[in-house]
Amino acid sequence: MFRYMSQCLKSFFILLSVSVATGSVAAETDMQRIKRDLVSAWIVEVQGEARTRTLHIRGAERRQDDVWELDAIYGWTDTRQTSVKAELTVKSDGYKLTLTTQANSVIVAEGSGAGILTGTFTANSGAVKPLKIARVTDKALSKFHTDIAAAANRAIVQPGSDVPAACASLVGGWTGNWGTYGGEEWLWVVQVDASCVAKYQFGRTGYWGPFRTAEIQKGVLSTPCAHGGTCSYERHGDELWGNWRGRAGGSNGIALKKVQIETK
Repeated sequence: MFRYMSQCLKSFFILLSVSVATGSVAAETDMQRIKRDLVSAWIVEVQGEARTRTLHIRGAERRQDDVWELDAIYGWTDTRQTSVKAELTVKSDGYKLTLTTQANSVIVAEGSGAGILTGTFTANSGAVKPLKIARVTDKALSKFHTDIAAAANRAIVQPGSDVPAACASLVGGWTGNWGTYGGEEWLWVVQVDASCVAKYQFGRTGYWGPFRTAEIQKGVLSTPCAHGGTCSYERHGDELWGNWRGRAGGSNGIALKKVQIETK
């Protein structure tokens, strides 16, 4: 009798081990799917709005059954993205993303994992608009910037002899990275006149702003920029040194390199 019970217990623990192992394999498979299909940068386009948002999905943790909590940051493409509440439902034929923005707007989008999610953007006012979320690859980002840079390069007007050298030295395309708190930036100074008034344009991944004008004073181009701050740029050798200062204090620096673009 004792021997029989021992055999039964042994069989039970074997079955339990198999069951646990099977669950682990299933969880690992879902994680692999999510990593392959969703861990990436995404451009969020809301219908009727020219300005894009960027969503970075960095990881996921299972919360219950097929629902996963996402490690994600989100925000305007041309400003800093910050953490948001987002969850993912894994379905047999794809995924459902539910995200609450920092402004309490709600995104609900679904897709098969082919690099496109579609759904709705519900603003905190209650207004609802269709949206598309598209995965962005490094190659696509590179092409995006190359195309924009080439177009901006073609728009450059070389300064005349009457333009002071300190002002003329800012003409051209420049790029650099602000780091964690700003990301990549592109600055195109396409024209400077004899009075040192510059025509320029800022760019970030997925977004390029309008052309603006400002006077370069003592070799420094100053302009309003992110988070209500002021950015200033000054030529130092082969680099353009930039500095951001916020209204309530704080600062950040960047060294921009000259962009070399072949246009044909």
